[in-house]
Amino acid sequence: SHLAQGGGFTAGRMVEIHGDRVSEPARAFQPLLAKLALQSEPARDAQAMLLAWDCNTTRDSAAAPLFSAFRQALLVSILRPLLGDATDNLLRAQDRGGNSFLTRTLARLHLLIAKNETGLLPAGATWGALLESALESAQAYCLKALGPDPLRWRWDAIHHTAAVHLLSGMFPEQATLLDPPAIAMGGDLDTPQAAGFYLDGDYRVRALCVARYIFDPSDWGNSRWVIPAGVSAHP
Repeated sequence: SHLAQGGGFTAGRMVEIHGDRVSEPARAFQPLLAKLALQSEPARDAQAMLLAWDCNTTRDSAAAPLFSAFRQALLVSILRPLLGDATDNLLRAQDRGGNSFLTRTLARLHLLIAKNETGLLPAGATWGALLESALESAQAYCLKALGPDPLRWRWDAIHHTAAVHLLSGMFPEQATLLDPPAIAMGGDLDTPQAAGFYLDGDYRVRALCVARYIFDPSDWGNSRWVIPAGVSAHP
């Protein structure tokens, strides 16, 4: 949406683009969720919150954790009948292959639902039933993890960095110097402000951009550069 606005790409504007936290998958799911006639009250509560959401995964968003838990539950409901016990091992995958497969599948769910493609679904299952079940699961997860009042839910309560230095395990007495502090974040798997996580139900940030650059050829002194994890400067 930023790029569609056209010109005026100043360094300050590029900072805004890099920091964009709007979830396009959430926007794509909203019209699909709006069509559902749900029987379950918890599912209807989750539906109402997601439909009222501006799809901005800010740190204080109450709907961002609900949406992430919803897509996670939907993904698992498809994979488990296909893969059985191997599903749990796949969800814990931290390698590029396993995690890439999961995120690519996750990114296509709304497209499959919109076209009513049911080839991946268990026999007799419908997208409507799976969506309702996923909404119920997401609502239950957020109530347990974030408390009984949805107005007090926050994305950053479960979504924060958790970087661990490669040497921390070998030198645990130095871990406080080696490991960067945990920082609450907005964004998610799909936003320009990259803040990805493994799809095992733990929403701690595990995937960040390595570095971000903004170059201003007309004024090199106005260029910007940041390394998200930073360095301790401690020898």
